[in-house]
Amino acid sequence: MVTFFFPFIFLASLLLSSPPAEAACSDITGNWYDSHSIPTAQLIFRIEKHNGAYSSFAVTYNPNWGTGSVSYDSSSSIINMLLDDGENITGSVASDCSNITWSTVPAAWIKVPKVHQVHVVFMNHLDVGYAGFAAVIINKYFQSYFPRAIRLAEEMELYRPDESFIYTTQPWLVDLYLDCPPNMTLNGIQVKCPSPSEIESFDAAIRKGYIAWHAGPMNMQIEFMNEAVLEAGLSIAQRLNKKYLKSTTVLSQRDVPGLTMCSLKTLNKYGVKAVSVGVNSGSAPPAVPKIFLWKVDGENEEDGGDGMVIALWHAGGYPNNPGRDLEGARGISYRDCTLAPGTAHILCFAFRTDNTGPPNSLDEIDRYYMILREEYPGAAVFASTFDNFTNSVSIDHLPVLTNKEIGDTWIQGIASDPLKSSMYRSMALSLDQCLKDGACDLSDPVVSNATRFLIKLPEHTWGLPGVENTEDWANSDFEKARTTAEFIANRESWFEQRTFINLTLEASEGHKLNEYLTSGLSELKLTDPPNLSDYNEIDASKVFTLFNGKVEIGFDNSTGPITHLIYSTSSNKQLVFAGTNQSLGQFTYITYNESDFFFMQSRYDYAFNAGYDKPGSDVADPLSQTWSTKLIGLYQCKDNENYFLTHLTMLDSKAHDYYGAPADVWIKVNLSTSDSSLLRIDFDLVLVNKTSTRLPESTMFSFYPSPPATGAAATRWKARVFKVDDKSSFTVGSVVNNGSQFQHAAQSVLLTSSSSMGSSSGPTIAFNSTDVPIVCPIIDDGHSPTSFPVPLDSLVDDSVIGIAFNIHNNIWNTNYPLYYPFVSGDENFRARFTVTFQ
Repeated sequence: MVTFFFPFIFLASLLLSSPPAEAACSDITGNWYDSHSIPTAQLIFRIEKHNGAYSSFAVTYNPNWGTGSVSYDSSSSIINMLLDDGENITGSVASDCSNITWSTVPAAWIKVPKVHQVHVVFMNHLDVGYAGFAAVIINKYFQSYFPRAIRLAEEMELYRPDESFIYTTQPWLVDLYLDCPPNMTLNGIQVKCPSPSEIESFDAAIRKGYIAWHAGPMNMQIEFMNEAVLEAGLSIAQRLNKKYLKSTTVLSQRDVPGLTMCSLKTLNKYGVKAVSVGVNSGSAPPAVPKIFLWKVDGENEEDGGDGMVIALWHAGGYPNNPGRDLEGARGISYRDCTLAPGTAHILCFAFRTDNTGPPNSLDEIDRYYMILREEYPGAAVFASTFDNFTNSVSIDHLPVLTNKEIGDTWIQGIASDPLKSSMYRSMALSLDQCLKDGACDLSDPVVSNATRFLIKLPEHTWGLPGVENTEDWANSDFEKARTTAEFIANRESWFEQRTFINLTLEASEGHKLNEYLTSGLSELKLTDPPNLSDYNEIDASKVFTLFNGKVEIGFDNSTGPITHLIYSTSSNKQLVFAGTNQSLGQFTYITYNESDFFFMQSRYDYAFNAGYDKPGSDVADPLSQTWSTKLIGLYQCKDNENYFLTHLTMLDSKAHDYYGAPADVWIKVNLSTSDSSLLRIDFDLVLVNKTSTRLPESTMFSFYPSPPATGAAATRWKARVFKVDDKSSFTVGSVVNNGSQFQHAAQSVLLTSSSSMGSSSGPTIAFNSTDVPIVCPIIDDGHSPTSFPVPLDSLVDDSVIGIAFNIHNNIWNTNYPLYYPFVSGDENFRARFTVTFQ
């Protein structure tokens, strides 16, 4: 009896069989991979031919089957196999020899390609502050991992002259090692800089090719980077390349499931020709090919221009650590390697997990090579680099993905520390302005040093793994628990991540950049409630006429948002932007419970739980609910009738007392007109006295504009999201399945009218925020805006009915802060938004 194993994840793409064609397969010898192999145990069978007779046997361990004799009729493509236990099975061989489909068992064998070159990239995953405090992690690389990599390469050259070893690492670490800041301290732990002799040894290792790097700085959440910060990150590898006469054209990203198409133009500008992504095993992988050509075709430069990269996407891990033998090959199994289509080159990763460094010994490397030589008989197996492999790829043989967004389904995590996000966003905008003004240059040593610290802020690691406490969820119990060691350690790690803000400021002292940075940051400190002596309280039930009758505005006298907004054009045409059942600037607080996480896990989790959950929180009986606000007062500025102020509190005080809502919300609403727009509204929020809670929560500021009225044809809003810069964009309906549908780290969002007749005309509404990066499309399914990355199916463009900004959430249970505020003094928070009607 042949036993076929079924994996946890159904690999439909591996089960496709081809019917016999005119030209049948003539050679069935070689290794065949069982498509039902589970991730931890691959099954490989070998068919050989001796003296005209075929035989087959299991290469990997399978106690239920040893050998079998094979007969094959190429004219009919029928294969028959008699197993050593007497069982007889029949199958059909695809005409291109790619697979065998067995008629009596639910499995298919996939032909392992006959490759000549197996490129092995030795690497490990970097988290700057997850498996330990950031300085501890950096010191491991400086004191242990880099010296170990050099030793292994030297030993390989001495004892295995026919073999090779190259350690690929992160440019950010290499740059920090070679130019180590003296007295750099994080969370009271000093970074231990290398000695001159250690730097000399490292320098020599680079020149000998023992140490390599990729084109990106480290594992980033790229869409959280604007163009200036992204260029600063990419310039690190370029500086190293210039110094060592190297070329790196492949950006590596691990853990984070994806990145934005809006980065491709900037990547190309810095010589990046390919991206390699290893998706965390717990996360749903984007529905893209394993290797493809990713293109952005802009109609003109105003649309952001063109971009193109070779893209390699690995589902289910970085990949995982290599195993001990061919059956348990794990990260170097057939399913984990990537073939360059149309060539005899394949890429396999000898990838070690989080912050574990290079292999421990030559024996470990030997084992990896042995497994791969069994997997690909007769092929040359050797240490390689990203660039060596991608240079063998012919784009003519790749499937093409054009103008499709992938995005980052982890991006909602950056809202877990809204103060850090807003401070970083301010600094990123300041750097961009400094560069545009000509006061800064990335080649300036001061600027390049300061931005080394700045780019750590959008790196994907925001703290330690979390806590084991699954009992103390109610706020009263949590207040006691947060003084325990594990909570203190996590809180210190979140604060440590903010330290890179101070390091950026310190490194830029005396430079014009520092003036730009401090000027922007100073505005975030204005978190006190407004002085009511500057305002008159007014009747919230009235409609107010402004700008000589051009604008009518009214507020909901119960909950506070704008519910009446009409603009009259010069031709007396009325544009209704808010009316019945619509609102602009609606503050909402949302709480979740385990039912929300179960719903998400059923749609998102891949090999295991991705880290979105709150285990044990049901003891506090939290509600899954959207909480309404209550308008306490509406005010109008004494000196400017176009300037309003709303004072809100939660309708139910339980939202603040039992959960984590702010006690009060003050919203300044400032209307203005100009030659460039019909109307602009600036919303300036101050959240006062937010409660710290472990219970899952989210804070949204939402806009539900009236549907556009542009003529006889029914119209809907179409949302275009701008990321990285102010030109590169996509519509929300262009996101691939399993991509980020409901959260985007955006520079801005534009709503345009989409006609049922196919035309696009009428008004537009632009949204942006100085302080809050996360934008959530609201669709017409009856649900509130969400912090969760599910559902994962692509949206329909004209299903958008509004836009929300996610000010804060804590839906992650690892890596990102578990509650906010976690520092005394952060209870108040400022968030600014601008809405422009054109």
